Amino acid sequence: MNSLEKEDSLYLLQHAKNPVNWLPWGENAIRFAQNNHKPILLSIGYSACHWCHVMADESFSDIETASIMNQRYVNIKVDREERPDLDKLYQHCHQLLMGSPGGWPLTVFLDARDLTPFFGGTYFPPEPKFGLPAFKEILIQLSDYYAEHTEEISHQSQELHQALQRLAPEKASKAPLNTSLIERAFVEIKSEFDFVHGGIGNAPKFPQAPVLEFLLHYGWHDCQKKASANAAIQMVLQTLNQMAQGGIYDQLQGGFFRYSVDAEWRIPHFEKMLYDNAQLIYCYATAYQIEPNPLFKAVIEKTINWLVSNMRSSEGGFYSALDADTDHQEGKYYCFDKEEVQQCLTKEEYQLVAAYYGLNHQPNFHDHWHLYIDQSVEKCASKLKLSEDAIKKMLVSIQHKLMQLRKKRTQPACDKKILTSWNALLVKALIKAAKALDCQEYSKIGRELMDFIYNNLYKNGRLFSCYQNGKTKFLGYLDDYAFTLDALTYLIQSDHQERDTEFASQLADVMLAHFQDEQGGFFFTSNEHEFVMHRLKSFADEAIPAGGAIAPIALAKLGYLAEKQDYLHARDKTLMIASSLLVKHPTAYPSLMNCLKSVLDAKGEDTLF
Repeated sequence: MNSLEKEDSLYLLQHAKNPVNWLPWGENAIRFAQNNHKPILLSIGYSACHWCHVMADESFSDIETASIMNQRYVNIKVDREERPDLDKLYQHCHQLLMGSPGGWPLTVFLDARDLTPFFGGTYFPPEPKFGLPAFKEILIQLSDYYAEHTEEISHQSQELHQALQRLAPEKASKAPLNTSLIERAFVEIKSEFDFVHGGIGNAPKFPQAPVLEFLLHYGWHDCQKKASANAAIQMVLQTLNQMAQGGIYDQLQGGFFRYSVDAEWRIPHFEKMLYDNAQLIYCYATAYQIEPNPLFKAVIEKTINWLVSNMRSSEGGFYSALDADTDHQEGKYYCFDKEEVQQCLTKEEYQLVAAYYGLNHQPNFHDHWHLYIDQSVEKCASKLKLSEDAIKKMLVSIQHKLMQLRKKRTQPACDKKILTSWNALLVKALIKAAKALDCQEYSKIGRELMDFIYNNLYKNGRLFSCYQNGKTKFLGYLDDYAFTLDALTYLIQSDHQERDTEFASQLADVMLAHFQDEQGGFFFTSNEHEFVMHRLKSFADEAIPAGGAIAPIALAKLGYLAEKQDYLHARDKTLMIASSLLVKHPTAYPSLMNCLKSVLDAKGEDTLF
C-alpha cells in the first residue's frame, strides 16, 4: 500500500497515487525491509524536476513495473530538498559505484542490512533506449543478484565505505596555501571559459554562481592593478550579459531557470529554483557595483519583483521552486505559437516581437518559440525606423500583453516548502541588491525574511531546515547554519540590530559544538542528527556553495566583528585540513578559494602556512 498520502512534501504527494507501495524514509521502512529480507529501492528527486516526472509517468504509474517493485523491493521515496543529507550521501555513492556523476531522479538499490548501495543510476526508461537498459529488466536482475550474491555485496560495501572515508582528508597536510594557488584557480577556470557566449564549458551550461562569485572576489579590488583580475571581471560581465539576453532568463516575468541545454543560453530546463535566483541576484548586484549596466539593474529589479509577487508566502518566507512541466509538457507555460502572438498584438508590435525575440526564426523548442533577445533595441529601432524610446515603450506594452496571454494557461506547480538555507541565500542577495541599487525596500524585505527564519525555524537553540503547512521539520544541516550566519553578517554590517549579533553567535557556537570536526572542517550533519551509513564532510561547491566553505567564511566575519578568536581559528583549521584538496583541484572549491583569498588579503601576505 502506498503510504505517501499524509506527507507534506509536494514531491512525495506527486507519487501518492502510484501503484508502487512507496514508503517515506524512516525507521519503519528500514525495519520492514530488514524483517522481510528485501533490498531497498531508494528513489530521490524533487517536485520541479522534469525527468523525475518522466520516470514517474513511464514506470511508477505502470501496473506491471509497480508489481515487480512491490514483490521484490521495499520502495522508499525521498524529497532531496527535505533530506539533502541522504541525497548528498547517495550521490557520492553513485559516483563511486558507477564512475559517473549522478542526478535526478537518483535511483539506488540498498542492502537493507546496513543501507549501503550495491547499484545505482538516475533515470531508467521503460524500454531500452539512450544506451540504458529497461527499468523492468534492471529490477529483476538486481533482485536476483541481491538474493544470490550476499558475500560479494558485503565485500563491495566494505570497499565503498573505505572509498567514502578517503573523500575528505583525515588530517592536515603541509600543502602550501598561497596567492599562486589562487592564480592557478583563475587560469584553470579561464581555460574552460566560453569567450563567445560566456559561462563555463559547453552545453549543457549551468550558471555556476559560486564560480562567478570567485571571479568577482578575485578581480574586484585588483582589476585596475592586474590584467588577470580585469580579465576575471570581464568574464563575469560577459556571462551575466549573455544570460540576461538568453532564454535561461524569463524575458517576460523575470527570474532564471535552472540551466541551459545549449551553449548560447537560449533553451533552458524550465524549472525555477529559489537558490539559483538568490545567488544570481547577488552576482548581478555585485557586478552592477563594478559596472552600472542598466540591463543588470533591470534584471535585479524584475527578478526580485517576481520572487516577491509569486514566491513569497503570506508569512514572509519564500517558496522553493516552480515546476518545469505543466499538463505533462516541459516548458508549456513559457513557450508561444506565432499565431497566438499575432492575435494579441498589433501589426507593428508583432514586427517588433519577431525581430526582438527571434520569432522570425525557426521554432526553437518542440515546434514552439521560447523567447530570448535576438536583436538589440538599437537594431530594432533602425529596422523599424522608430526611436529607441518608442521601441522601449512598445516592449513594455508587448510584455504585458504576452504575460496576460501566458497567465491564461495552466500555472506551473509551486513547491511551497520554505527552506532555511535557500532563504538565507536570498537574505544575503537582498542586502547586496539594496546596497548596489540604493533601494531600502530590498533591505526591508531581507530584514523581514531573516525575522521569518528566526521566528519560525529557530527553536530551543537549534535551527531547523524546513517549514511547511505551519510546521517546522528536520534538524538543520550545515548549509542552514552556514548560510544563515553568512546572511547575518551582511545584516550586521548594513542594518545592525542587537539581536543579529546574539543570533549569529548562537549559530556559530552550535556549529563549533555540533558540526565541527576536531581535525578541521565541518560535517554536513550535526552529531545530534540521524546517522546513515557515513557522515559526510564536503568542501566542494555544487549548484549552491558548500556549507563547509561558507562556514569558515561566515565564522571569520563574525570573529572580526565580535572579536572571537575561536571563530578565526576554526576558519584556519578548515583551510589546513582542506589544503591538499585545494592544491590538487582548486577549481572544484571556488568558495573555499574565496576564503583563502580573504585571509591572504587581510594578512597582506602571499602565503598562509
